[in-house]
Amino acid sequence: MRKQTVAVMGFEPAMQKTLEGLLSREPDLEMAGPSDEDVQTLILFPPSAEWVQELRLRYPRARFLAVVGWHRRHQFCDATIHSYVDTLLSYHGLLEQVRELG
Repeated sequence: MRKQTVAVMGFEPAMQKTLEGLLSREPDLEMAGPSDEDVQTLILFPPSAEWVQELRLRYPRARFLAVVGWHRRHQFCDATIHSYVDTLLSYHGLLEQVRELG
């Protein structure tokens, strides 16, 4: 079985490192670096729709999972985001969403 490649972008550095560490322990996931253009799933904490659109050009085949509070989702209506996760969702809830996209 091929592992799902995942990258994490846009988070505060300590949070990003923690999330990458947790995800790297999952047996069905493989962490990808920012230069890996074949990443399958990008977990994003997007600051703007423009940034998401820039990433879409760089990673055209990736599925985007945005961690965004429900009150900010309208800001990303023009961005190509496949799924949203609320900022208050647990790690296990996030992991479930990642696996559904894979």
